[in-house]
Amino acid sequence: IYQCDWSSDVCSSDLKEMKVWRENFNKITNDTIQKELEIQQLKRKVNRLESQLDAVISVVKSRFK
Repeated sequence: IYQCDWSSDVCSSDLKEMKVWRENFNKITNDTIQKELEIQQLKRKVNRLESQLDAVISVVKSRFK
């Protein structure tokens, strides 16, 4: 049996659902932030690798001129 405050239309069942919703929202938000950080790290690695590749290409081109 749920306790309800009929004057405010709020029941304990509503509050439980809201708590579960908030916990799920927080988990999804935290997971999203973590994935975004991982994506940023990968982008930095790709940029470094591209820079290294550009340097190697420049050396190779200079040797075959």
